[in-house]
Amino acid sequence: MKPIPLALVFLLAGSPLVAQEPPGDVLAPPPTHLHGTLLGPDGGPIPVSHVHVLPETDLREAIASVAAGPDGTWSLEIEETGVFLLRFTGADHLEAMTRLLVPEAGEEIAVDARLGGHEIPDELEEVTLIGDFNDFSFGAGGVPMKRGDDGRFRATVETDADTLAYQVLGVAGSRSINGTMGDRLVYDGGGDYRSVVGVDDGRVEIVFDPSLLRRSDAKPATSFRDEESAPARFAALVDALMASRTAVQEDYAARVAAGATREEARAAYEEHDPAPDLAALEAYLERTDDPNLRAYGLTAYLSTALSVDSTTARRALTEVPPDSPAWAVGMQTLPRAFWSAGDMASWDGYAMQALKSNPARAVRPGLLSFLHSRARAAGEAEKADLLYA
Repeated sequence: MKPIPLALVFLLAGSPLVAQEPPGDVLAPPPTHLHGTLLGPDGGPIPVSHVHVLPETDLREAIASVAAGPDGTWSLEIEETGVFLLRFTGADHLEAMTRLLVPEAGEEIAVDARLGGHEIPDELEEVTLIGDFNDFSFGAGGVPMKRGDDGRFRATVETDADTLAYQVLGVAGSRSINGTMGDRLVYDGGGDYRSVVGVDDGRVEIVFDPSLLRRSDAKPATSFRDEESAPARFAALVDALMASRTAVQEDYAARVAAGATREEARAAYEEHDPAPDLAALEAYLERTDDPNLRAYGLTAYLSTALSVDSTTARRALTEVPPDSPAWAVGMQTLPRAFWSAGDMASWDGYAMQALKSNPARAVRPGLLSFLHSRARAAGEAEKADLLYA
């Protein structure tokens, strides 16, 4: 298991999930049908693999999951609309992810994925066992495995349970992955799998055999079958913005690793050229006149771009109405728009209107924080206390 990258959390922590009961006898809208293929780097099916649709409120809990079939095909339905993370996982493989825009109910969206391979060194130095016995903690309670003359690693665990679920550390970078020994595999909720073994007489010896690992330098990839569809174009926009952000973050890390102070390394951010990000946004907007799709593109830019200029921020605040669910593409998207646009006092009315009328719950925390800070700055202690409460 590996935590979702910060950039993804920044984008998805507030993506809209607005489910409402239909009034009276009004029929509920049809569900959106998602389907496609989930394959390994070699183009073949993966025996244990799943597709997950993750909501904005809790990236650990999927609103829908399905196992891929024996031929790698998968299909599921969701009733919600908005922006989600579509996550493809498979035992012994590196997960693939893409942003999924469902602008309205009843869509049919086909997405194909090929998983990547874990980066596994030729020689493993240290392997640590984690599992039920230490709540899968990466910190305390892990059991170091001893390497034998045959190259395999072993560790014995005592437990009163009938089964033991476990993973290994020190094999695939910072990830915890399933072992090479087990009766079955279960998804760990974070992109990887756990091995499950039976226990006899209160103890079990776990044997990890590196020679059985799947090694591949293939990178994970996803593709929308209809490249001209709104979901495909939205995913391409967000991918471009995140690639730009990631490149700067990696440049910063490389400078620190080379001996620069953190203050010196910040030049990586200062030297960032926002022009390609703006070009990606314009390319997206030029392809649609649909107000809803344009709103999602603008708010995704505000949420994900490394830097936001005042012109683009004001454009979004002018074009996207306060009650648009697109503002929930990120929890801090609206406050970031206000700060970037400048002249914050002129946006207080917009913020209050959004607080009252926006149906996405994820919008509220950022708005309340913004209005609270505005009230404190204006010396309005009573109003600030009311907003804080």
